[in-house]
Amino acid sequence: MSLTLSLLMLFLPVAVNAQLDGEKLFKTNCSACHNITDKKLIGPGLAGVEDRWEDRELLYRWIKNSAEVLAEGDAYATALFEQYNKSPMPAQAVNDEQIDAILAYINAGPVVAEVAPTGGAAQTEAVEEPVLPYWVVVLGIV
Repeated sequence: MSLTLSLLMLFLPVAVNAQLDGEKLFKTNCSACHNITDKKLIGPGLAGVEDRWEDRELLYRWIKNSAEVLAEGDAYATALFEQYNKSPMPAQAVNDEQIDAILAYINAGPVVAEVAPTGGAAQTEAVEEPVLPYWVVVLGIV
């Protein structure tokens, strides 16, 4: 019993940190409209997004409530709104730490692996990393 409790306590920080998992947050909140590369989807690709905004605080405010930033008349926000057919970015229920995690995931870029095709030079391509849910690990230990 105490071993099981000790092991669960070991994984408790993992469950708490899951809230700050940039990839999961991105896929939940952003991926329907954005890519982490520079390729456009419904909205702009997010590679280099921090460099395009005047300051970090304004970017965070845009993510949380783009309508508010537009109402203030910010020139970059207005141009972005116009460029994407006046489609407003929905307000996101995320805090600054979660935005930090999302931006860190975007800045890390896609996972790239080398693939050697038959009869040719090695190429690189983006691949998805398999993710094992934490509860599976905990269950396996218990």
